[in-house]
Amino acid sequence: MKKTNPVFKNLQRFANNHKLILEDDGECGFGRPCVGFLSQSGNWLDHNPINSETYESIWPDDERLYPPKEVDDAYHKHDCMAVLVHNDNYDEALQQLNKWVKHLESQGELFVQEFETGAKGMQAVISGVFGWAIRIKATEQAGAVDCSLSVATPDP
Repeated sequence: MKKTNPVFKNLQRFANNHKLILEDDGECGFGRPCVGFLSQSGNWLDHNPINSETYESIWPDDERLYPPKEVDDAYHKHDCMAVLVHNDNYDEALQQLNKWVKHLESQGELFVQEFETGAKGMQAVISGVFGWAIRIKATEQAGAVDCSLSVATPDP
């Protein structure tokens, strides 16, 4: 897909707005071709992350962050914003990723939040001790809170 294509431009805008890297020729898992978003440290951007040690959710699941139904090829072994590529059709994967971005942006104001992965030992070496996840601001119903906007005040 050419960088002048409106789909590519929208994906790049999303990446730039959130200080992410648009990976338009990457790999998920064990060498499966995919497209998606990486953090500045090179980790895939999560949407509903789990603790690497306990496998429990970092935050309560937010269904709005999952890919919409028309994104058939979202990577399924890890809750990251990546779409698998089939038959070298990167354009189709980028179009699906763009549908996911549009879906997320229709849910409200988005931000990227750092979290501790819980990884230890070799897992920490491979995937790091910090991850990054896309979140929706003011989603108290889903249990996510933008900590960067929270200010602790003493009780009167």
